[in-house]
Amino acid sequence: MTAKASFILAICLMATGIKLGAQGNRVSVGFYNLENLFDIYDDPQIQDEEFTPGGEKNWTQDKYEDKLNRLAKVIRALDLELHDSPLAVLGVCEIENRKVLEDLVRHPALRHRAFKIAHLDSRDLRGIDVALVYDPIHFHLLSYTSHAVDLPSVHGAKRITRDVFLVKGMLGKQRLFVTVNHWPSRRGGEHSTVPSRRAAAEVNRRLADSIRGIDPDALFIVMGDLNDNPVDASLREGLCSFFRVHEASDPCFFNPFYANFEKGLGSMAFEDSWGLFDQILLSSNLVKPVHDRRWGYEDHGIFRKPFMMETQGRYRNYPKRSFSGNVYNRGYSDHFPVYCKLKQGP
Repeated sequence: MTAKASFILAICLMATGIKLGAQGNRVSVGFYNLENLFDIYDDPQIQDEEFTPGGEKNWTQDKYEDKLNRLAKVIRALDLELHDSPLAVLGVCEIENRKVLEDLVRHPALRHRAFKIAHLDSRDLRGIDVALVYDPIHFHLLSYTSHAVDLPSVHGAKRITRDVFLVKGMLGKQRLFVTVNHWPSRRGGEHSTVPSRRAAAEVNRRLADSIRGIDPDALFIVMGDLNDNPVDASLREGLCSFFRVHEASDPCFFNPFYANFEKGLGSMAFEDSWGLFDQILLSSNLVKPVHDRRWGYEDHGIFRKPFMMETQGRYRNYPKRSFSGNVYNRGYSDHFPVYCKLKQGP
């Protein structure tokens, strides 16, 4: 890109409220659980009947469009908050298919960003997928693949969950691998479902070990709704995560969100208490760059604004979710987005 073209690009971005970092050396990576972003049509291949006009949730075009408006408002607000570190990638989960994500990124509030999509259909019985939204100005997509999580069987019956979605690309001149995750829930009891989340963690660990065995300089990020907190065994042992920068070592991951959890902060509410299930973990070479031009961790956060929260009652300040039972709550999501800021050396 010529100097003139770079200048014009910077002016265009600033005109829309999105600024380049100093010399384009700051970006952010984020994750957002979109809470059941379904279209209104019955897909006979999956169990989506409740999200149809005649289903339990009376899911109509009006409600679908209202949901898109609200999600776009959150992502736009997050992007403006990160104005000097624009979103390079945003992992998402709880989407039915590629079309609903296309409708979201083409929303008028987001259209100026020209986000692109990496997506594959998951094996999940309800059709719940994960995907990656990315900005081609900052992230050059190379490839993406899905990786099955083999869950322990129950009474001899095989169970199916969301795949681990692996995306490979270039962040500047560095290879970056991102896994987008939606690990098995705690439905049926936290203790009894531990092996399922441990299985998902181990898929991520094997992918990271395999890639770094071939490409030791590759950057690796694990993000998603992990249905576990930073202190749980799936993250501490399954992913080999550490909590403080000075503890950084291969092949483990730095989990900056432990600091939030330690303060009692969360990204969602589970059984009337805060949980921090939405996390982004960074390979150690993102925490201790080996030379000045490498990308490195700068900051992180849970994105929460008053308009995204319940304003009264027992759930005051919790995420304002889309549904209360089968009644449409005209909310945003039952999760807050999370993000990490990355900075490139001078």
